[in-house]
Amino acid sequence: MLDIPSYATPGQGESQYQRTDIIRNYEVNQKITQTMITPGSVNRLSVAVVVNKELDEAEKDAITETVSAALGLDPARQDQISVTGVFFDTSLARKLDESLTGVPEKLPKLYIYAIAVGAALVTGTVILFVARRRRREREEVHVPLPEAILETAPTISPELMARQKSRENVERIARTDPKIVATLVKSWLLEDER
Repeated sequence: MLDIPSYATPGQGESQYQRTDIIRNYEVNQKITQTMITPGSVNRLSVAVVVNKELDEAEKDAITETVSAALGLDPARQDQISVTGVFFDTSLARKLDESLTGVPEKLPKLYIYAIAVGAALVTGTVILFVARRRRREREEVHVPLPEAILETAPTISPELMARQKSRENVERIARTDPKIVATLVKSWLLEDER
């Protein structure tokens, strides 16, 4: 609705001017929906349940209802479910159990050998640490002896010297490569088993 403006005429008071604009669009609302369908959709689902016992109708119905609810089976999609009660054939499992009854007897021997090897390694390690400590103590407590005592000291036989060198060689090998020592101890244990 438009008002016609009034013009001021000389001698009159104030004039008024009003303008009102209304725009109405009568358009149809538009709703755009984009649906992306992923490949591999489920067209129909078929489920089979086999129970290891004979089932009566009440048990079959209970299992059918439980599995249908868990899987979300849809009758409109023509999903199917089949519940059957059959005793399973366990003869193969029994044969395997019977054939494996001899295995537990072998396992304790293996554990005993493993414990023996572990104990030997621990004992060897302790001996090495004690021998090192004693050697350091001997080196630290080196007191010069008078020549008279050194002259009367008994000489070490060549056999004892050879034993001492062999012992030092074994200790050196055990320090540098303990895997060789472990393999040697394992082979000794396997020879004792035979």
